[in-house]
Amino acid sequence: MKPQNPNAYCPLCQGQNHCAIAAGLPAGNCWCMDTPISPAAREAAHLHGEGDRCLCSRCGAEIPTQYSSQASHSDQPNDPDQ
Repeated sequence: MKPQNPNAYCPLCQGQNHCAIAAGLPAGNCWCMDTPISPAAREAAHLHGEGDRCLCSRCGAEIPTQYSSQASHSDQPNDPDQ
């Protein structure tokens, strides 16, 4: 049996991301082409080492609470002027 494509799953929640490219379809068919992706969600995916995998629409639209502290964590002190 052929293993499932890991690129078809969200790196944050591990649910199906419904990525058109992972399904072998043109990128223009993907939900993310018409939906803004949260910068915090992108950062969370990169922090998990999964920046190349597509997020699902739920995680991409609004960063889940369990990831928000990781996404906003920085080695630098907070600068109120930024």
